[in-house]
Amino acid sequence: AICGTASVVHARSVTLSGTALLRGIGNALGTAGGVCVAPFDGGKLMHDQAKKCSSEFGTVGRDVDKAFSKDGSVTQFAESLPVVGYIPSAVHAIAGNEPQAKRAAARCTNSTVATGVAVGAVVAALSAAAGNGVQCGIETAYTEEDKDQVGQEKLNQNG
Repeated sequence: AICGTASVVHARSVTLSGTALLRGIGNALGTAGGVCVAPFDGGKLMHDQAKKCSSEFGTVGRDVDKAFSKDGSVTQFAESLPVVGYIPSAVHAIAGNEPQAKRAAARCTNSTVATGVAVGAVVAALSAAAGNGVQCGIETAYTEEDKDQVGQEKLNQNG
């Protein structure tokens, strides 16, 4: 549940930043348009668009800072990556953020073990399939004559 929540928070933060970035770009274009009409409206449109542009790009900056903070969505996403998540854990520990360091280590360990189990299951399935293929090949090459010869050898040993 925690990983799912972190993903939703991460997606929401990225969406907000992306939307603010697009609005900022749109307002920058509006500012350029305002320059064209400035002689006719005394620069009012240009001034309004420039203020909006500044506001939107400020939102993007705050969102990015927040996303990379010790409890930010990008940080929590990185903590959940197998093996790599130990890096944020070490950074938290160095920065003195002990609860976040423990959280990062626990999340990374969980994802690393889960990934190891999944990879192990795939390798086991592929190995079983390969073993079955080899067995089928051997059984196909093992003729009735071979069976008779092995049976006769067995009788000779017992007899």
